[in-house]
Amino acid sequence: MPGAGKSLASSVMKAHRIPVFVSGDIIRAEARKRKLKFTRKNLGELMLKIRKEEGMGAVAKRLVPLVEKESGEFVVYEGARSVEEVDELRRKYGVVVIAINASPQARFRNVIIVSLGLGLRSLLRWRIGRLRMKTVRLISRGELDEYSK
Repeated sequence: MPGAGKSLASSVMKAHRIPVFVSGDIIRAEARKRKLKFTRKNLGELMLKIRKEEGMGAVAKRLVPLVEKESGEFVVYEGARSVEEVDELRRKYGVVVIAINASPQARFRNVIIVSLGLGLRSLLRWRIGRLRMKTVRLISRGELDEYSK
């Protein structure tokens, strides 16, 4: 969900030198190949077309060659849109799903703050709660400093 804090969590991973791949980047790369303008409409239609033609795991399939180039033990894939994408990655790798949740009010506030340039980082704190089936849930609450430790 927009405004929950996925990009912020990814930035913490990047700061720890863990490669981060974003589903939108994979769609934008395909749009670049097809010489499409980067508009919401074009990217949204392309995303749907790719998934319709190649299946719901299509974006994750396109991620695999990029992951293979990395030498580290871990990578992050931000923005999985379906169970099929996660399953596609599980065929080749050990996968831990991290769900980042925030209330609708917090997401709205975060989107407004980011759009106004007021600095979301100073307003977010992360609490980690482990769930079953190798899933980690992060809840956006306040200061980033507590999460990054």
